[in-house]
Amino acid sequence: MRFLLIVVLLSCVSTEERERAHDETPPAVCFALAFDDVGDDGSTDSIWLDEYQPWPRRIRYEQHQGVSLDGLLLFGWTFVYDSDGLLVEESYVDSYRTWYDWYTYDDRGNRVQDDFDDTGDGVPDTRTVFRFDESDNRVEGTIDHGLDGIIDRRLAYFNLPSGRVDRMTVDEADDGTVDDIYQYEWLHPDLEQYIVRIDRGADGTYDLSYEVHLDEDGHTIFQGQDQDGDDILETVAESEYNADGTIHHTTTTRWYDEGVVHLSFNDYFYTADGKSDYALFSDDDYSDGVFDERMRRTWDWDCP
Repeated sequence: MRFLLIVVLLSCVSTEERERAHDETPPAVCFALAFDDVGDDGSTDSIWLDEYQPWPRRIRYEQHQGVSLDGLLLFGWTFVYDSDGLLVEESYVDSYRTWYDWYTYDDRGNRVQDDFDDTGDGVPDTRTVFRFDESDNRVEGTIDHGLDGIIDRRLAYFNLPSGRVDRMTVDEADDGTVDDIYQYEWLHPDLEQYIVRIDRGADGTYDLSYEVHLDEDGHTIFQGQDQDGDDILETVAESEYNADGTIHHTTTTRWYDEGVVHLSFNDYFYTADGKSDYALFSDDDYSDGVFDERMRRTWDWDCP
């Protein structure tokens, strides 16, 4: 298991500052439990644990089968932040695998290195290093599988004068040949709204694309996916938010080749202090107005 080491150079810190640092108490950990009722029939099928330090910064969440945290762990995430609030470590575990990710930042808050352990033994297996220009725009990424010092994949970012990405290229073997191209089309001069089209093989043909719209507050209000490059979105998700920024409703529509349209509706409800109260997840498999699947999730909060 890898531990986060915080090194303090005491020679550069005054006695008063040292004493104050020792007196500082980290924020208290609080938690919430959420209960999933598949079928909305009044029974509990699985339970979620969310931990915050402090709320709303989540440091752990996990799902267990059954009615208690002693049930089978289906999956779990943990998150570690530094004193500036930057995510420096995250981990994932389920019944089949465990992995870790460690992140390093420069003095301007740009994530410059990502060490990934995909075997769960606490030793990084892949290192990704990013390079930024003087305007903090990402311009290059290199990926080293095995940490043997050999670059296995190279990413190049070409940016517009505004700093937005125009396209990204992928050189799979770092042999000077472009293998994939990600081409961006920006839909709004100020807001994060764009389409990215992916050309697998760099042959001039787009194989799939994604469309994303964020509103002026940074909330994702539209997501679409074109799975075969014909500029027709097979999946669309649209979200609505409350005035305080909490998500209220999401509708996801999926079109299938046989003409079937699948609809999913997520509705979220909150307590007076803005915490999740309960949510309803409903699926209409044939767009006939009949819910074929339904699940209720109810929260119980310990956080103030």
